[in-house]
Amino acid sequence: MMLTHRAMALIAFAVLATPGPALSHETVAGALFIDHPIARETPSAKTPGGAYMTIRNNGDKPDRLVAARTPAAGRVEFHQSIIDGDIVRMRPLPAIDLPPAGSVALQPGKGMHLMLMDLAERLKRGDSFPMTLTFERGGDVEITIRVTAITGAAGGHHQPDTQ
Repeated sequence: MMLTHRAMALIAFAVLATPGPALSHETVAGALFIDHPIARETPSAKTPGGAYMTIRNNGDKPDRLVAARTPAAGRVEFHQSIIDGDIVRMRPLPAIDLPPAGSVALQPGKGMHLMLMDLAERLKRGDSFPMTLTFERGGDVEITIRVTAITGAAGGHHQPDTQ
């Protein structure tokens, strides 16, 4: 069977236009939807990293993110950023609550985020690494974090809150 150039172009377009696992950057596990998990590149392995994403709970019951782990870091901590003048202070959180039929945005520079402590190596733009998120109801969810460039969006300086 001989395909014309037009038919081959249409097939190629259909394949490239169809989102698949390689093009998609989201994870669905039961009632949980994790969208666009990223980390910022770091200047060295001695600098803690940050991971960000939006987690949506499509269920009718609350859930909680109670733990996270990755081979890219010795430990993962949950933090809440609080702006104090021109300084961004971080307070540790024991868990991250997910309301039913609601979402939580983990963002750089404001609100909640995941801190990647004791990095195994520098996070480099273009790399990716696995992370396991543990939810109280939803159990373990495997995601892939993509490392992006540092941008000025974070704003301020991060300092641990000692209060």
